[in-house]
Amino acid sequence: MGGKFNIFYIKNQSSVKFCWIIQKFSIVDDTMSCNSPCNSDCCIDSRCPLMRLITSKPPIVAYVMTYDTKSNKVSVDFVSDNFYRVTKCSIAEFRNYFKFAEMFVSDERTFLNIFDKNLFEKSALVREYQVYPPRGGAQELLDYCYFTRIGGNLIRYEGIIINRTAEKITDLALHISEGRLMVALEGAGAGFFDWVRGCGGIIFGNVRMLGIRGIEGCEVKIKQCLRTVAPGFLKLCFDTLRNILSGRCINFSLEFNLRENERRWLWISGKVISSDPVSGQPCRIAGTIRDITVSKQVAIERERINEILEERIRERTAQLEHELATKSAAEQQLIENLKKERELNDAKSMFVNMVSHEFRTPLAIIQGATDLLRYYEGKLADGEREECLSSVNKAIQRMTHTMDGILLLGRMQSNQLKFSPTETDVLLTFYGILDDVEGIQGSKRIVFEISADLPAKLHIDTGLLYHIVTNLLSNALKYSPTEKHVMLSLRYGEGELEIFVEDFGIGIPEKDRVNIFKIFHRGSNVSNKQGIGIGMFVVKYCVNLHHGSMAISSEEGVGTIFRIKLPAPEVGS
Repeated sequence: MGGKFNIFYIKNQSSVKFCWIIQKFSIVDDTMSCNSPCNSDCCIDSRCPLMRLITSKPPIVAYVMTYDTKSNKVSVDFVSDNFYRVTKCSIAEFRNYFKFAEMFVSDERTFLNIFDKNLFEKSALVREYQVYPPRGGAQELLDYCYFTRIGGNLIRYEGIIINRTAEKITDLALHISEGRLMVALEGAGAGFFDWVRGCGGIIFGNVRMLGIRGIEGCEVKIKQCLRTVAPGFLKLCFDTLRNILSGRCINFSLEFNLRENERRWLWISGKVISSDPVSGQPCRIAGTIRDITVSKQVAIERERINEILEERIRERTAQLEHELATKSAAEQQLIENLKKERELNDAKSMFVNMVSHEFRTPLAIIQGATDLLRYYEGKLADGEREECLSSVNKAIQRMTHTMDGILLLGRMQSNQLKFSPTETDVLLTFYGILDDVEGIQGSKRIVFEISADLPAKLHIDTGLLYHIVTNLLSNALKYSPTEKHVMLSLRYGEGELEIFVEDFGIGIPEKDRVNIFKIFHRGSNVSNKQGIGIGMFVVKYCVNLHHGSMAISSEEGVGTIFRIKLPAPEVGS
């Protein structure tokens, strides 16, 4: 009965009472009935329990009136006391029926067609209309009316009026809300669905705009909905549906491809509105459905672009790291070069000082000896003259030895010194080295020991061997007390010649052992001993060039042992 004014007709029936109207239109429980005697005044009898019931409730009012068709006059015979509460109009205003219609009813002509002679063949009608009372807002009224001819020109009307204003307002608000919801869903490109257990299939709304084939109807079975899902997502949909219907899931959402077009993506989100309190199974489920194809494509494209950007970032990062490492290595190399250059400058300065010192002493000896010979030659005894000549000779040997070391250092730095092994008589070579060392040092304190298994001849580089042994023995004699012996021992085994040089001198301090093989370095405990700091550097260089190895054992104030191993195959082996 929507609309502003509606009329419904009921065919003629005889002897219908007022309470029958109420029951016929299901206004109250149809099990209720009037137990008063059936007479023409039953419906307005205050003894009628049904009458008392309906008139005690504000939304329902009862009335009885008589219409004279000849004089066109209406007399209101009865109006229940709650008329004002229901209609917001007074009983006095209602009794002047035509005036009431003219003043308060929105559609007077349609309202008064109850008196149209063409309606007398009917027995009842229902009217819905609006009234505008002066003491309240518009009221929506529903009028149930039954009429009978009671003789002559008179027609009797029995009816009830129900106020449906609150219901209409609720319906209007619901209609507005539904409209707003539809506008919002259309604006968001979404549809909705609603499922109630036991009420058929799923009801979809606003899904035509999504263009999904197979769910265009109002009520769609669940199986029919699943037919629209791409095969790859059927298991996901089945599992989700099983969890929802079993009561294990209240809120849910999932996205899937369509079977007809796997490039299209849908997203469904919903929740269980109500559940059975005993079984926990859902009674109603509702939610929304959206086409997310565009957003999915955007996400896929964004992911692809992110992968490209990440790859470019990784490449650029690797490039920067390489450039940084190269730059760092170059900087480190530059620092090392500067450090080496600084060390070299320091070493040159130290070398100049030491060489000057080394040359000054023998030159002073030579100068003194020649002065004695020049000025006192006639006065010197033969022994004194021989001693002067001997001191000059030793000074010259000392300078020669120093110059040989400097020249050797130059050859080493220019890579002119090569490894050239030859067939060598071991004892003859070592005796020659001992003579040279003792001659230079002017001391015969070397004890020479040879193992019984030492071969007579070996393949060895005698030049490198000479530099190694002479420097070790010279240092051992130089840094040992004159009363102490220096031990030189030779052993042979597994194709290697082992050379041991042991002294009982000042030893090597632990802090100096790291730098002992550096050029121009001298121990912190050498005091004023002669030397230019190239001996151990030469030894290490020659051992490495001969592919040998060296070990040191030393204790400060006790002595030092050098152990040299040189590859030296036996001749004829």
